[in-house]
Amino acid sequence: TMLVNRTVRNRQFRKRVLDVYGCRCALTGMKLINGGGRAETQAAHIMSVEAGGPDVVNNGIALSGTVHWMFDRGLISLSDGGDIL
Repeated sequence: TMLVNRTVRNRQFRKRVLDVYGCRCALTGMKLINGGGRAETQAAHIMSVEAGGPDVVNNGIALSGTVHWMFDRGLISLSDGGDIL
């Protein structure tokens, strides 16, 4: 058996980030709610937890799935002033 050392994440992070953004993607403004009433918007870490980013709302941003995927791969990013790069 192989043991994996994994950072424990705050379970409230998603809920709090989505509350701040009203369940809307910060970049597209889209708000998608699935048939079960759950928001499809994701809570992304601006600075990843793996890179030492804190698991707090100020380090979070609400993004749609596709935008989150692009953000995590560096295809889009944000300036310190919040402009899309």
